[in-house]
Amino acid sequence: MQSYFDYERSMSPGDMKENVRLGYALGLIPPGALDGILKTTASFQHASVSAVIRYDLPSLLNIFYKNPATKAQRTRGELENAGRQVMCALLDPADATDAVRMEVLRNDPAWQQMDELGNTFVFSTIPYLSHLGATQLAAVAADWVSIVWWAEALVRIAPALVETMAALGHAPPADPLHDPVFVKARENLAKVLGAVTRKTNAAFVHGWGEAVMFVLSGKHGLAEMDVTWNSKSLHFGAGPGV
Repeated sequence: MQSYFDYERSMSPGDMKENVRLGYALGLIPPGALDGILKTTASFQHASVSAVIRYDLPSLLNIFYKNPATKAQRTRGELENAGRQVMCALLDPADATDAVRMEVLRNDPAWQQMDELGNTFVFSTIPYLSHLGATQLAAVAADWVSIVWWAEALVRIAPALVETMAALGHAPPADPLHDPVFVKARENLAKVLGAVTRKTNAAFVHGWGEAVMFVLSGKHGLAEMDVTWNSKSLHFGAGPGV
């Protein structure tokens, strides 16, 4: 399960719109469904947005393997591409800095050069980025760091998960926790999972971690979202009020 929560005593339409885009990415809010509310509400008082995504085992394995049957894992490049696409879906093309970020996220040669350099301090030397101001360049660098660190952490999960499942298969069914091989494998899996959890918080983007995992699952997770402000509450997805 993954969860997301955002609360502001007074949430601006811009911040609420960012949260709504997460609803779009999760396939919960029909595009444009809340445009009227966003345009006519100057400020969302005591606003909260929460989302929960639950996965069964097949959809969970889809996150880590491009072919769960053969345990063929996703490459770092494939994960980075997924991260870039989801990041674009959560940005606002009407915002000048977001528009630049989207342009770079969709620019394969620029992204390849950032990967090759691997040092954000010299990104200004990349021809595709040399014209950017300090603020825009910092935002682009933050996107790259978020996506690359996340992808590097995620590629470590697939082999750790295979090792854990194999150890579980050889452990005593009655009490596998008495099997030192399984316990060690499980501890290693927990460690790499913890690394991914710490690195799914993309800079400046609401809900990117939840959205990118949902996309990798094939959008097979069971998702729901609640949007509340003042005395109004909207529910989207599974559960009461669907």
